[in-house]
Amino acid sequence: MQNCNTIFIEGLTVVGKHGVNAHERDEGRLFQIDLEAHVAALPGFTTDRLHDTLDYQRLAQIIVDVASGTPLNLVEHLAERIAQRCLALPEVHSLRLRVRKKATGVVGNPDWVGVEIFRQGAGLSA
Repeated sequence: MQNCNTIFIEGLTVVGKHGVNAHERDEGRLFQIDLEAHVAALPGFTTDRLHDTLDYQRLAQIIVDVASGTPLNLVEHLAERIAQRCLALPEVHSLRLRVRKKATGVVGNPDWVGVEIFRQGAGLSA
């Protein structure tokens, strides 16, 4: 079995204008995103040099760019767009992504609603 390591971001918060309802797109909503990027044992694990690893700043920037970018209807589609951009990085073999949207007007008054997905990069089998 190949070594696998996880580089993660937890609780990244961004305002996005995603949602089916016009007021969600007009006002925006708070989103909170967690990402686990699964990578092989990159040289940085032993060299202690930033350029030898996957800098979590790159992952955070992808999340912010997509989440604060073009408005989408569904949280599911937002999650898929973030996942595909992260999987385009050669270091990322697979990932787990959780996207939460601050719930307003949802019956039962939950704090958050959202999705969690797991995706593997091209050429990897389930």
